[in-house]
Amino acid sequence: MKTLFIAATLLSILFLSACQSNNQEELFDRCNTENLVFDGDIRPILSSCVSCHNQSNPQGGIVLDSEEAVAAVALDFSKENTSRLLGAIQGLPGFSKMPPDDNSMLSECDIEKISTWVSTLEPIQEIACDTINITYSTHIQPMLNGCVSCHNTSNPSAGIDLSTEEKVIEVALDQSKGDPGLLLGAITGVKGFLKMPPEESSPFSDCDITQLSIWIKKQTPVVTAPDCDTTSLSYDLDIKPILQSNCLSCHSENTQRGGIDLSTEEKVLSVAQNTSKGAEGLLIGAITKTEGYSPMPPSGSPLSDCQVSKITAWVRAQ
Repeated sequence: MKTLFIAATLLSILFLSACQSNNQEELFDRCNTENLVFDGDIRPILSSCVSCHNQSNPQGGIVLDSEEAVAAVALDFSKENTSRLLGAIQGLPGFSKMPPDDNSMLSECDIEKISTWVSTLEPIQEIACDTINITYSTHIQPMLNGCVSCHNTSNPSAGIDLSTEEKVIEVALDQSKGDPGLLLGAITGVKGFLKMPPEESSPFSDCDITQLSIWIKKQTPVVTAPDCDTTSLSYDLDIKPILQSNCLSCHSENTQRGGIDLSTEEKVLSVAQNTSKGAEGLLIGAITKTEGYSPMPPSGSPLSDCQVSKITAWVRAQ
């Protein structure tokens, strides 16, 4: 009798489990993923995320308060060749799980709806990274907006204040932990620096880091050779004579060795602002013989310390 009772109980449990499983599969089968629209289908699913991911509080640098902002995150495939949005809501390895609480994870149907909607989005055309005329207000301040909530005058987490341009420069040029300075070392995750932000998935793109590196270089004081006047420099009076004597025999309009033409002010600036090999720019990287750049001049007498100082100061002033 006891054996029959146990058997009946087990059969009941198996039957209920099967029913529950069938119900879940039936519910998922009824998940409507046709003709999805952002406002009617996707926005309601992400409504609980907006409190932490909006323009005023973009945690992790993520904004989800508009269709355009959600699409930008969804079409970000910079990590693991996977949509940043889908990687987060699916809790894939290498992504910061969203929502972070297991009890509030999205349902399979919600994830399927978002996945289907993402698949209908038109890829964002890649925009060339602007590495010329980088300014604090246009490029750097918007980039660091997500950091200011934790690093401001009232709440300088870890003693870091990023609330003003002057404060950002101060942190950027702080070499107390070595190259590349506290700010760049933190956002690029260099060993020995406190990673910022601490999440696995960084909100900073390769272009952001390139622009920040170039901007920081412009803030770095030029080490001037003794008795070398680097104030009020003029291209015609100060820079052109240096280049004519040392560079134009190989880098003129007619002899563009290495594809480099230094025959006019505009062409010199174009070379100086070319950051394809690093934030220094091709011209300064070459004349300072920085690692990774082709040294210039390649042989014979190098430029004097004063000549290098003048060219560097002139380029940074542009």
